[in-house]
Parts: sequence; structure tokens; C-alpha cells
Amino acid sequence: SGYMPFMGRSDNAIMLAIRKGSYHMHDSRWGGITQAAKDFVRRLLVVDPSKRMTAQEALKHEWLSQLCCAGRAADAGLLLPSDEVRQAFIDFAKASKFHRVCMQMMAWSLPLDERRKLRYTFVALDKTCTGALALHEVRDFLLSGSSLDDDDVATVLHALDEVDIDNDGDIHYSDFLAAMMC
Repeated sequence: SGYMPFMGRSDNAIMLAIRKGSYHMHDSRWGGITQAAKDFVRRLLVVDPSKRMTAQEALKHEWLSQLCCAGRAADAGLLLPSDEVRQAFIDFAKASKFHRVCMQMMAWSLPLDERRKLRYTFVALDKTCTGALALHEVRDFLLSGSSLDDDDVATVLHALDEVDIDNDGDIHYSDFLAAMMC
């Protein structure tokens, strides 16, 4: 919703509400939020840690599962065609390092509607629902149903490896956005 569920007339009152776990999800602010999303938030706002949803339970929650549902996005026409994604990866790999850095900076300036398809495509590629693409997931995608040879795939993976700013071996959403800008 973009709004905190905790209310109070002062900072102290808000802090007390947080400590007590006393909150309200007013329809004026939370009315457009799905019941699954509200349940997710409610289960995380439990004060007693032994009764609060764990990280493992959160990852398996219905709301997150819905977000990771590639089939729904594909059915709704919200995914980029695979050939376009492959070509964007290839173009990104062939671009100069300066050009790739520029694409990283420009990626966040895309309008919401354009980013939406990219987000759904990223989620569809994220088979493990971790929020990052392992290089092997990208490699498998590039090789599936395409005529790319191993050299092209190696070139793309090398370029993506260079974009991996934190050197954790994963392609994060911001890295993926940059690649799709080419």
C-alpha cells in the first residue's frame, strides 16, 4: 500500500503501537491490496517471534508463490518473448563496458509499464524464487530452444559476470534490467 499500518498522533505513540503490535489496515490505504498480501503482512507483524512467520514460511506463503508464478504471467501476455530476451543478452554481451554501465544507470528510468514486463520475465526465469538468477539458470535459458552456440553463451555469461557488482555469482534484477536495455 505504501503506508505503514501503525498509527499515532506522535512518534512516541507510533513506537508504542509498534511495540504492542497494534495496527490497522484502513480500507482507504489498504483496500486495493489483495487478501493474500494483507495476510503476509499480518503474519510478519506478530510481536512474539515464536508465533511470527519464519523466513522459510514466508518464502512458501501464497502471496509470494503467486508472484513467482510464471505461468500466470505468460498467460496474461506479460512476458517478453524468449527470442527478444536472448537477443538482449547477446547485444549486452557485445556492448562495450562503458555502454553496459550506462545501461545499468538508465534501466531504473524506464516507465513502470515497461519495467512490469521485465519484472515478470525476470521472475519467470528465477526458477528457485530466490530473487536472483544463478548463472546456470541464465545459461540453461539461453541454450533452451535456441540455436546459440557455446561461444555465444560464454560471451553472454562473461558480460553478465562483469555486471555482477557484488561478485556473488548471481544476476540481480538491476543487472537483468541493464541487459534488457540493449
